[in-house]
Amino acid sequence: MPRPTRFTVSDIPQCVVQSGINWARTFNYRDDYQFYLDSLRQAAAQYECDLHAYALLPNRVQLLVTPHTELAVPQMMQSLGRRYVQYFNRRYDRTGTLWQGRYKSCLVEQGEHMLSCYRYVDTLAGITGVVTDPFDYPWSSYRQHIGAAPHFVRDHAIWSCLADTPSECYQRYRELATIPLAHDVIKEININVVQGSVYGGEEFRAEIENRCGQKVRPRPRGRPRLRQAG
Repeated sequence: MPRPTRFTVSDIPQCVVQSGINWARTFNYRDDYQFYLDSLRQAAAQYECDLHAYALLPNRVQLLVTPHTELAVPQMMQSLGRRYVQYFNRRYDRTGTLWQGRYKSCLVEQGEHMLSCYRYVDTLAGITGVVTDPFDYPWSSYRQHIGAAPHFVRDHAIWSCLADTPSECYQRYRELATIPLAHDVIKEININVVQGSVYGGEEFRAEIENRCGQKVRPRPRGRPRLRQAG
């Protein structure tokens, strides 16, 4: 079965996920998380990707980035994955792959869809039950976006437009992030990421379809219905 097309459009944000093989742990101790995060920052800078938000969960990595070349995200993820697997295998005296196949991603429309992805990534540890309060999770960008930790991510213009000053942006985002995302929003983000589609409105989807020359709508889940004879 051929691999689905991965849409890579420069200067369009992407929501990216990579999971451990069979959902096995990919991080065990603080040093593992820190090594991955340091490597992520280096790879993002090297391959011209703005890292807006991240969540490093025990068996999963979720990112929100904007690439400035069409190959920026695949190059960043390939370099990052290779370096971290080598580190992990040496540390734990193991061999073989660590990740469940290729990373998955979807394009994200600027505006409310982008802000929903910000909130989704930043609060993922809370959504998935790793912690009760995302503030208590040190391996996401949540604290940076509320002004409670050094801010090294490179925020998209939509985040900076939340208010007139950085301190006001922190406060406004804190207010937004305390409102739980609707189940339908979480489901739609997940479906589009897994299927490599586009998370946005109809006009944005049409724009991407025109630029890429193919359909970008998420496919119906489950087996197709059989047509009745006659």
